[in-house]
Amino acid sequence: MAQETVAFVWLEDGRRIAYQEMGCTQDTATRSLLVLHGAFSSRLFAMPGVSRAVLLEFGVRLVAIDRPGYGASDPNPSQTLENFTYDIVFVVDQLCMGPQIWLLGYSLGCIYCWAAARYIPHRLAGIALWAPPANFEWKIFTSEEVQAIKAGFSWRALRELYFEAKRAPFAEFRQHVGEFCKRLLEKEWIPNAFLRTLSPSDTKALSDPHILEFFLKDRSMSVGGWTNGYGLAKDFQLLTTPWGFEAKELIKHSYQGMIHIWQGDQDTAIPLLLQEIMERKLHFVRLHKLLGQGHFSGFYFNDCTHRSTMTALFARRSHNKSRL
Repeated sequence: MAQETVAFVWLEDGRRIAYQEMGCTQDTATRSLLVLHGAFSSRLFAMPGVSRAVLLEFGVRLVAIDRPGYGASDPNPSQTLENFTYDIVFVVDQLCMGPQIWLLGYSLGCIYCWAAARYIPHRLAGIALWAPPANFEWKIFTSEEVQAIKAGFSWRALRELYFEAKRAPFAEFRQHVGEFCKRLLEKEWIPNAFLRTLSPSDTKALSDPHILEFFLKDRSMSVGGWTNGYGLAKDFQLLTTPWGFEAKELIKHSYQGMIHIWQGDQDTAIPLLLQEIMERKLHFVRLHKLLGQGHFSGFYFNDCTHRSTMTALFARRSHNKSRL
């Protein structure tokens, strides 16, 4: 079997960021969309199953990257939420994506979208978040709300990683994550213990052979390389430590757009309650509820969500030939 050719952007410090493109070409696109994948995922995720016809209809050039320490991208031991946003700027400029881009994050990748709104708002035309976590130290949350939200985390593995990241030094946690990833990759299927934590809609989605094949390939690409889960460990380290900014600060630093959130009401990884609280307390957040959907079914090969995301981001289906 021929080995896949990987495209890279080389950063100024010598690190590589792997990426793939979909949709319109640089010359024909009217909009540039950068996608940041979630945990146990990779650049293959992008908008999983999105049709090229839909991307062309909306005039979108989609670029999906492997975040540092995932897939084919080099890790960054000094990574912070802030300095990763400068990696985004460098990638966008090297790929000639324009002075402003639209940004889409999924699950754990969304923490970097929140950071982008804080640190590089002038480079953003819009932000979409799929099932995003948040910083539970933000002052918008009461202690009672935090406890209620955490009670909705049903995935045992994620709960364990979250609390281990808060407790252990990074070197110890990094080793733990590496061992976890090795055990995970020994299984060429989805463990029954994990399936039992999913919503019926997610279980049904992952029973589709085509979706399951994509899911397993993406997981292998994500943590099966030489970095062996380094990016995953770094994500949880950053998720569970202070972010350096409050949610309400975002509008004080020039970001003028809405932050659109899509969330399944049957998601057992990220509870709907979290997004409902953020929409209620942050006037720039717009929540799109995916009724009857979970953490995967709402987004994997879901044409309705893909169209809804682009319609909300771009304000209308039709597009003018005015490049940003």
